Amino acid sequence: MKCKDFKNLISEFLDGEMEIFIRDEFLNHLILCKKCQGEFYIYLRENMLLKTFLKDVEPPKNVWNSILNLISREESKI
Repeated sequence: MKCKDFKNLISEFLDGEMEIFIRDEFLNHLILCKKCQGEFYIYLRENMLLKTFLKDVEPPKNVWNSILNLISREESKI
C-alpha cells in the first residue's frame, strides 16, 4: 500500500467501515511506515477529541411539530 492510499483510508478505518482484506493491508502499512504512523496518530487523537466533545443533541419536540405543521400546510396548497 502506498502512503497516499493509506491516508485516504484512515477515516474509514477509524469509523470501523473498512473491509477485512483492506484492513490487513492497512495495518501492515501502519506497522512498517513511520511517516504514516505519525499521520495516523494525529487523526486518531482528533477523532477521540471529536467523539468526546461532540454529542448528539436532540432538538426540542416543538421544533419537530413546527416542521411537520409547515409540511402539512405546504402539502395542502398542492
